[in-house]
Formats: sequence, structure tokens, C-alpha cells
Amino acid sequence: MWESSMVLAVDIGGTYIRTGIIDIEFTIRSFEKQRTVEVIGTKSKKEALKNLADYLHDVMIQSGVREKINHVCLGVPSIIAKDKDYVLSTPNVPALQDIALKSELERNLGLSVSVENDVNLSTLGEYTLLDQRKYPNVVGIYIGTGIGCGLILNQRLFTGASNLAAEFGHIPTRLTEKHRQCNCGLYDCLEVWASGSFFDREMKKAGRDNEIPSIFVDYSSDMLKTHIVDIFFKYLAFGLYTVNTLLNPNMFIFSGGVVEMEGFPKEKLLDLPYGRLRHESVANSLETKFGVLGEKAFIHGALEYYMHYT
Repeated sequence: MWESSMVLAVDIGGTYIRTGIIDIEFTIRSFEKQRTVEVIGTKSKKEALKNLADYLHDVMIQSGVREKINHVCLGVPSIIAKDKDYVLSTPNVPALQDIALKSELERNLGLSVSVENDVNLSTLGEYTLLDQRKYPNVVGIYIGTGIGCGLILNQRLFTGASNLAAEFGHIPTRLTEKHRQCNCGLYDCLEVWASGSFFDREMKKAGRDNEIPSIFVDYSSDMLKTHIVDIFFKYLAFGLYTVNTLLNPNMFIFSGGVVEMEGFPKEKLLDLPYGRLRHESVANSLETKFGVLGEKAFIHGALEYYMHYT
């Protein structure tokens, strides 16, 4: 069964849809990306599903290995129901919200399909490169427009009682008052203050939105940038301390568009989880690193998911 198996991995984002075909030896046979609006191209759920299915069908045909692909694994920036089928909330791709995505694509493609949170797949992908006995508990943190998180606990992907675990970006930072609303509808979530959207909001408010891509460049010599970056790291530290205290992981893996921005202080981020520890033994058992698979991490994760979680 496994020897000839290949998986079509799909990462559906608000800006791009990325696809990759991977074989059982973790060799990536193809990779491409298209703008999401060009693939889905509509707000109609029925048309969006058809357009997505047609696109994935074409990707498989054009790969030249269609007959060897026996599974499609989708990563979506969404809250997915416990049945791993129905998409409950996906604000960045609203045309796919309130849809039984797994069932509909299986019907359209004639293949088995799995649907998982995008950061969970990327975390699984990075985890395939680790000595899993040495690092049984790993936290993947993806810092982009918002903040995503994937949890590996006791060598297994952990998604919680209702598939809503690891909502790192929505850790509450205030409880007794409402200051600023998050895109999720709640108030004062961590990512309101520690994400790319925070930079956008604050720089635009100052009339300097053209400088957003260079916010980390020489930020210590610019009063506004220093203030914004300090807030970002203050709240990010709060979240990392919280996770560290609750889970005592062996490793944090960081990735995402923000950490790849020009001038980003990478060493500062790698040191951040060590800032508040109850005992030195925590530091001795903890490592921090950056992901190495980049935007292809989800492809490795999709194969791992197919082999061990479907």
C-alpha cells in the first residue's frame, strides 16, 4: 500500500493557495502556488468548492503522477469541527466557511481527503526532521498576520477535546475590561498586540504605513518603531511564558512571515522563552529554533498526517 503512495498537500491561505505532491520517502515531486482569489474567484460557496476541486484536479493531472496520488490533505487557516470535516470559521477565506469541506472534496475528486489546521500541518512537517524520542513535546509558533500554534505532546499532534487546542494567538491578555477587539470577535487576544496586524495598525495610525516592511530595520534609533517593537515582544513573551509554564515543552519552533522580515532580531526571539522560569531545570530541558522547511513545511506535515492520523 505505502510503497507507491503519494499525497497531494494543499495549503489554503488568504493570499495564496500552495500545493505540493510528496511521495512516501518525503521527496517533494512538485510545488506551486497561485493567488487564492484567482483559484476560488467567488463568494459563492458552491462555486468556490467547484473551482477549488477543479484546480486540484488540474494540479494532479499536470503533475504526471495522478495515478499514484491516493490522498489529499488540506491545511486551512480555520476552526474545524471535531469531525474534521466541517469548517466552522475561516475569516480569511470566507467562501469556504460553513462547508463540509472534506466530504465535498471527496465527492468531487474521488479520493480520500483530510482537513486540518494549517499551522498544525506545518508543525508536524518540522517535527518530521527531529529526533522524536529526544523531543516528545514541541510547540510550533507561526507569527504572521496573526499568530498560529501547533502542539506535539508525547510525540502526537494534540488538538483538544473539540479540535480547538493551541489557540496561542487568542490567549486573553485582559479579563476585567475590554480594550481592543480581535478579528475573532473577542477582546484583547494576544495577537492584537503581537502580530503583523499590530504593526499594520500602529504604523498606519502614525501615517507611516509605507515603512511597515522595514519596521525592524534600525528600530532602536526610531522612537515610534522602538515603542511598537517593545510592545510586540512584551506580549509575545507573555504568551510564551504561559505556554512554557503550562506545558514544559522540549522545544519551541518559530516560523512565519514576521520572523523573516528584514532586520528581525532573531536571537532576541530565541532567548525569549527563557525569560521567566520557575527552576533552572526548565531551561536545561528546553531548546528554541527556527523552522527550516519554510513555506513547504505543510507538505511534509501532510504526508505525516496521512500516515499516522487518518
